Amino acid sequence: MTPEQFEKIWLDQVATEKSMLLERAAAYATNGDRLGNFYEGAQLNGCHPLRYGFSLVSKHIVALRDLIVKIEAGQGSYSDYEAGKFNEYITDIRNYAVLMQAIYSQYKQQAHDLIGGGHD
Repeated sequence: MTPEQFEKIWLDQVATEKSMLLERAAAYATNGDRLGNFYEGAQLNGCHPLRYGFSLVSKHIVALRDLIVKIEAGQGSYSDYEAGKFNEYITDIRNYAVLMQAIYSQYKQQAHDLIGGGHD
């Protein structure tokens, strides 16, 4: 694969991720908080918001793993449907990672504020 081919794949992926995050922002924000559903979901499930986010991303990781196993076994169809599912899993995993990074950043800021520390 040439560097140009790889860059096109990467740029297409980033554009897809951004589009999906923006599209879902309104649906998943609670009371105007972009991360609100993570905090509400964590509360409903009795866990930390990062744990809740990890459980959500795990679902996509398992689905991607299952698709990879199918491809490894020579049963991949390489159809548009399969390619779409592969991209959907990758996109969701990467977007959940960004959302969890945002949650972590909020907790880090709160910890610094509590101890009166600055920013690193």
